[in-house]
Amino acid sequence: MSKDTIPIQNCIIEKAEEDSSADEKEEEVFSFNLKESYQVFSNGPEDETFIDTTFIIVDDEHMIRNSTKRVIFKTIEGCSKNVSCKVIEAADGIECILALYIANLKQIKIDAIISDETMTYISGSYSSKIIDNIMKDGKFAQTPMFVSTALSHTNIGDKYSGFVKKIYSKPLDKNSVKDIFKQCDLLDFNTN
Repeated sequence: MSKDTIPIQNCIIEKAEEDSSADEKEEEVFSFNLKESYQVFSNGPEDETFIDTTFIIVDDEHMIRNSTKRVIFKTIEGCSKNVSCKVIEAADGIECILALYIANLKQIKIDAIISDETMTYISGSYSSKIIDNIMKDGKFAQTPMFVSTALSHTNIGDKYSGFVKKIYSKPLDKNSVKDIFKQCDLLDFNTN
């Protein structure tokens, strides 16, 4: 089993507008850093091909992102398949949208987004509506979203757009992660 943590992208997006004067330039610079973790689980037969999975975890609390990532890895560790799993961490809805944009440019399939509801800049429900509109325009591949929240499900369920598949209580446990894998048709733990 190998385990590496590397930055997925340290990206600067620049917009420079040229003025009639060669000495002046107006520049807007946005910078962000998304963290990527990758683990390979060789639990199946040697001749079995690997199931590749990629998730985006969205939460403004670093500890919760780490906890969710550990639960995903621990859940996969218990299955009887060969699985490679990549987890991209985003601190809010803005970083999630940027991660989807980068994945789209690099032609990386994102299997699921797991998002918190209450975050500093853009809530999970608001970012779900933005992402849903972008997906409807065909700019991003269709990606299911799941919500992990400490809030009451009845208070927030109607805030989400239609592509949010399910709302879970926070923190996620192995049963919730197994359910996410099953709903995404990635792994069925009942047959393992």
